[in-house]
Amino acid sequence: MSIEILITDDSIVEGNFISGLLKKLGVEPTLANCCKEGVRLACEKRFDMIMIDYFMPGSDGVHTLREIRKKAAALNGSTPAVALGTSDYKSDIDFFTRHGFLNYIEKPVNYDMLHAALLLYLPEDKRGEIGSGTSSGNRAEQFTSLPGWLCDIPELSVADGVNNCGSEEGYLSALEIFFRSIDGISGEIEGYYSSGDLKNYTIKVHALKSSARIIGLPELSELARQLEAAGDGGDIEKIESETGRLLEMYRSYKQKFSALGGGTESVISSTTRSRLSMNSPRRWITTPWKW
Repeated sequence: MSIEILITDDSIVEGNFISGLLKKLGVEPTLANCCKEGVRLACEKRFDMIMIDYFMPGSDGVHTLREIRKKAAALNGSTPAVALGTSDYKSDIDFFTRHGFLNYIEKPVNYDMLHAALLLYLPEDKRGEIGSGTSSGNRAEQFTSLPGWLCDIPELSVADGVNNCGSEEGYLSALEIFFRSIDGISGEIEGYYSSGDLKNYTIKVHALKSSARIIGLPELSELARQLEAAGDGGDIEKIESETGRLLEMYRSYKQKFSALGGGTESVISSTTRSRLSMNSPRRWITTPWKW
């Protein structure tokens, strides 16, 4: 019998990253990108464990688990559940255990912590099936199967990315997913900012923070972290002054990683660049922020 785990995470990059780590441990992961899909999948089959991202737009991880327990009670009413969180005030064991989770794993997910969670929380009859893969540890900065142009991007830490993803192949897959999602995620961040939806804006920059860190973009990850903190703290001035820079930096990887898409050019038009100017960030706020 195989180990089957349901992952619900709105971030394509992070969902596939966790899925890749689980596969190394002999797990068959099933991915859902929102609460509705996670609940649907939980109603269709029994899983050995459920992992749910806390920060998701619309319905968060607590609501998602509540819906699974309610609507999929026959199949997954008592399936062990682990939250995926961050090291902020919401991501502690007391908060999550009060809402039905056994524990939480901090994102970006660490291989060894993931392995430990399987050993601790999988049903006893499944623990013997966990693979014996090992974490990547420290690697020498010599890569044999990665394109050389990656090392020409000075702000990209290829070594960190390979270590995070466990292999060069896993890293290249993560880069391709990151590249393909730039248009959609940057559009969502801009849309939530323009409409004044502070909650979902904060959730999306949180996801970008983690995915940028996974692939080795510390500067982009740090700026996203600062804007996530600004969203949590209601610092509108910081958000208005830095969101344009975040989006311009993020979208610049459409060109820098264009070889991953067969030569796709950057989609940033001159109109977009003007609209995101640091000198006039307020021009694209059309409604008040939702507190």
